[in-house]
Amino acid sequence: MRPGSVGRPVPGCEVRLDPASGEILVRGRNVCRGYWSRPGATALAFNGEWFHTGDVGSLDPDGYLSITDRIKDLIITSQGKNIAPQRIEGLLARDAYIEQAAAVGDGRKCVTALVVPVFERLEAFAREHGLHWESREHLLSLPEILELVRRRIEEQTRELSRHEMVKRFALLPELFSEAAGEITPTLKLRRQVIQTRYRELIDSMYQALDQAVESCTVSSQRQKS
Repeated sequence: MRPGSVGRPVPGCEVRLDPASGEILVRGRNVCRGYWSRPGATALAFNGEWFHTGDVGSLDPDGYLSITDRIKDLIITSQGKNIAPQRIEGLLARDAYIEQAAAVGDGRKCVTALVVPVFERLEAFAREHGLHWESREHLLSLPEILELVRRRIEEQTRELSRHEMVKRFALLPELFSEAAGEITPTLKLRRQVIQTRYRELIDSMYQALDQAVESCTVSSQRQKS
C-alpha cells in the first residue's frame, strides 16, 4: 500500500505514460482488443496494442501508479504546456485558509485560480489584525487578506513546475455549489460552467497580468534610457 497511489500494475499488464500528455496507456491480456463493431471508436482508443485510458498520471521509481487527472480536463496553455488542474487544486485545498479552488488557463499564457476561502479562519485573522469590513466582498478586497492568501498559495504550490505556478488569483464570496451547476453530485468541478459564470473576472485577471508586464517593460526601457 502506498497512500496517493493505486498500486503497481497487476501481473501481465503493462503501463506506460504518453510522453506528450502524461496519459496512462495500458496493454496486456486483461485489455479488450477493441469496441464491438465500432472500428472508428477502436482506432481512437488504441495506439497499436496500447489502450488510451483517458487518465493522466505518474509512475514513481518503484512502479507505483498515481492518477492525477482526466485527459479531457487538462489545461493546455497558449505555450503548449499540458497542466493537470486537479493537482493544483488539490494542493491549494489542503491549506487551512482555502475551501475550494478552480485552476484556469486553457488557451491562456499561464495559470490563474478562482479561490473560495474558509471564511471563519479569514475573519478570525482579520479580527486578530484589527481589520474592519462591512461584507464578505469588502473583506476579500482588503490588501492584508489578499497578501495572506497570496503567501498561502505560494507556500502550498512550491513543488510545482514553473509553468504550473498560479500567477494570479481571485477570491470568491460563495462556494461552488451543485445547485448552481458548478459541481457534480460527487463534488467534481464543472469547469465550463465555472468559466462561463466568472468569464469577466477571469478576463480581468489576465488583463491585470498583461498590464503588469507592460508596466515592467516601460520601466525597464526608462531605466536604460
